[in-house]
Amino acid sequence: MPWVIKRLLAISIVFQTFLPFYSSAQETLQTGADSVFERLESICGSKHYLVFYKDTVLSSGQVEPDKDIFFIGCRGAIDLNLGASIIIVNGELELRSRAEVSGDVILVRSEMFKSQRAVVSGQILRTSSDQILKLVNERLKESKIKRKLPFRVDLKTNRMGGFALGGYDRVDGFSVSWGMDLTLPDLENFVFFQGKAITATTRQSVGYDAVLMLPLDPKGRNTVGVGARSKTDTNDRWRLDDLDNAFKAFIVGYDNRYYFRREGYSVYFRHRLGDRSQLTLGYLNERYYSLKNLSPFTLFGSENFRPNLPVPSAPLRSVYFDGIIDTRNDPFFTLSGFQIGFQGELAGGALGGKSSFARIDLSVKRWDTYRGIHHTFLWVKWAWADERLPFQRCYTLGNTMRGYDNFAFSGDRMLLAQAAYGLSLPNIPVVEYLFFRWRMEFIYETGTAFFKGDPLRGYGDLKKDAGFGFSGNTLIGRIGIHLFQNLNEPSRPGPRVAVTLNINVSD
Repeated sequence: MPWVIKRLLAISIVFQTFLPFYSSAQETLQTGADSVFERLESICGSKHYLVFYKDTVLSSGQVEPDKDIFFIGCRGAIDLNLGASIIIVNGELELRSRAEVSGDVILVRSEMFKSQRAVVSGQILRTSSDQILKLVNERLKESKIKRKLPFRVDLKTNRMGGFALGGYDRVDGFSVSWGMDLTLPDLENFVFFQGKAITATTRQSVGYDAVLMLPLDPKGRNTVGVGARSKTDTNDRWRLDDLDNAFKAFIVGYDNRYYFRREGYSVYFRHRLGDRSQLTLGYLNERYYSLKNLSPFTLFGSENFRPNLPVPSAPLRSVYFDGIIDTRNDPFFTLSGFQIGFQGELAGGALGGKSSFARIDLSVKRWDTYRGIHHTFLWVKWAWADERLPFQRCYTLGNTMRGYDNFAFSGDRMLLAQAAYGLSLPNIPVVEYLFFRWRMEFIYETGTAFFKGDPLRGYGDLKKDAGFGFSGNTLIGRIGIHLFQNLNEPSRPGPRVAVTLNINVSD
């Protein structure tokens, strides 16, 4: 997770160095992509701008004060009067005490730290629209001298040179990886190869995860891919984010997942319907192996890790269909739109392998915002299988139903519904250092999971809970703190405090 390292470093810098002088940009506006698109069209069309691709500090006398400034994939610091606009893409912007910006500040998948003395006369706009990224890449590419080669290949890594901390769990300990991307810049920066090597601090094991993608048309809307992997994996990312689980495992020893070794290959055809919508049809040939607890410690408290359950060491061969329709206004700070996900898998039979089953998985999420401060969220997820599923395909409830234990319900069939109402709260002096936006929330959840043929459970045996608390957007994602009450047995377990990271915010 390269972005986790970036944001943790950003937190350390802010709190250790700039906390007495800097505050988060509370005046930042969550704006639609259309208005930002028009503003960037105007800036790029003028051809009167400077572009920086490396970490740069701009002070008096270094640049013409009326030129717009682009920072691309880096950190930029401003300490002068600037009579134009600043655009930062996939980076961080620092406005120091002498900074005076007459134009706009446009943050594209970026964060800003602003001195209380700094002045921005224009608007501070935030977006993570794919359309905006495409516009910036295309316009800046037009201003470069084009090479006379049939195609170009760019090697890209994160700011750590490809090294990243992949998280912490009770099997691998700290998982460290090195990865890279190969892109075709003349094909809208199409990523045609992704690969990483993965090592674990508690096991003599080196894994890999790689995929080769070949575009079938000039815009890369249709692709054929071949993937190969040998790595530690888990089956329940839909209910618990990687960052959320890693923090809980490392700090207090609560690792709310089960892990297995996954090895094999896949081939697929993918059709992109839009910036974030796509359909995929593929074939999977893999084998799974059991893993044991090996992590020796946690940061605070006693060791709470439960044993890792075994999986059948047998081949699994299947064909699958995967579709997603995504109309969210912003995938990181979502205010409106919906996301529909559908999965279908047929395993065994003529395909071979030990497991034979057919399963369907449907998820619908909807976000709405009213008058800028009232926020609603609805999530319905349904899953069904015709036969008992192998362990690595089963569904588990808990954590998504936070009034119950994390492994309260498991099975090959499940139903979950979650509804939330949030009210945006004004910034206050202490909170603004921690949260860019924060809100009060009410949440209601209901659902169940069970195995085929279970005489005691079914879709009608729904459990319920409700919660109240607060959540806010921070440098490392959305953090939520809620108090949940089990509504079926309100007196026995009692209220339960749930701390979540990135719940309902990112994939």
